[in-house]
Amino acid sequence: MFNEATISLNLDKYAYKPGETIKGKLNLNCSKAIKGEKLEISFIGAIIKTSTHNSSSHFDDDLHHFDEEETFTTAEPFYDYKIILDGEKEYTNHEYNFEFKIPVDAIEKQPKFEGWLKKAMNFSKKLGGHPPYAEWFVQAQLYIPWKIDIYQKQKIEIL
Repeated sequence: MFNEATISLNLDKYAYKPGETIKGKLNLNCSKAIKGEKLEISFIGAIIKTSTHNSSSHFDDDLHHFDEEETFTTAEPFYDYKIILDGEKEYTNHEYNFEFKIPVDAIEKQPKFEGWLKKAMNFSKKLGGHPPYAEWFVQAQLYIPWKIDIYQKQKIEIL
């Protein structure tokens, strides 16, 4: 059954400076008890890449040619710090507090878009593509054996 539980994330703010602490609450709301493996919260920095590919080509009844495009977005983590909030148990409605200290060198941890990578990004822009960019977020996940995990993600800014 879907929607047996939901997770909401409430952060003290959504823009931080390196060295500051992210403080928040994770609210787990369950319509019934759920057997879970673990409840985890993560602070993640990732490079987001978006690409568009032709998925198919076809003609309509009047022989007009159409190309269909699909857009794919991938996130490649370069920083991933995890805290296990709770272990294997029956989960019910509960509120969890959490904190993450942002590394003072968080901005330096982001991959640099220099040299050939910067040239490739500029070329991608000229072709109407989407250049990769860094994104930071807090993500919560309840791991449920043999079912779809429940998760929630909140984007934050590091200034």
